[in-house]
Amino acid sequence: GVRLMPTHIGALAGGTVFDPESIGWHTLFWAEGTEFKAQGYVHGDDLSTVPDEFGAAADDATVTASTHHEYRADTAVFGGEPHMYFSGSTSGNAITTGNFVKAAPTAQYTLVVIFWPIDYAADFQYLVTDNDNSNQLSVEIYSGSNNIRFGGDASYLIITDDAPQAMCLYFDTAVGGNDVVTNNGISHLNTPTDFAVSSPGGLAIGARGADNQYEFEGGIAMVGIYDGDLRAHDDWAALSAWCERKYGVPL
Repeated sequence: GVRLMPTHIGALAGGTVFDPESIGWHTLFWAEGTEFKAQGYVHGDDLSTVPDEFGAAADDATVTASTHHEYRADTAVFGGEPHMYFSGSTSGNAITTGNFVKAAPTAQYTLVVIFWPIDYAADFQYLVTDNDNSNQLSVEIYSGSNNIRFGGDASYLIITDDAPQAMCLYFDTAVGGNDVVTNNGISHLNTPTDFAVSSPGGLAIGARGADNQYEFEGGIAMVGIYDGDLRAHDDWAALSAWCERKYGVPL
């Protein structure tokens, strides 16, 4: 069917609008996505189903502890932009797809996460992991040192303050050609090719995989996986510019 462009995104020069759903994602969880909005959440509602905009219903994510996860559209985070809110807990629960029913991402894929950490210095906060095995994919705030760690390896990005962050990570698990793509104030330490990751078989958002531990505290507006190098997509520049207009930081 035809997808309507969300009018709240705003017009670009020439009167056109950009919709990130026009990109063919492998997996997309976005608080303003077509399927997400169809859930009818209003500010303060506990989340139950978090739909994958590009998967069958079997690949939607579910919430096992709804009191830890809310839909919010307030001014405290993202300037009023809708997002998934995580309250923060060392015994929290993930929003999880379980194992993907659709095929897993290819060996070359790009991960996009748009988030706002309320307490960026808090220890052990998992943004995104593989559903079953966090060594497959793990993006976490680690050790109270304002770092994000990947897959148990000693490669990091540094977060410098409590503010919107837009993270774009490219992984080539076949040859180890992983890369960090960002220009929004996050920088990396060590060698970006050291990430110990492979293609995830499912996603857990906001806590660690199957054991549902170490919950993120703050807002997550979008988690997307794109098969291949997203930077090579015709809409890469438009996506980054859209992210900067909407959330205050480019990809």
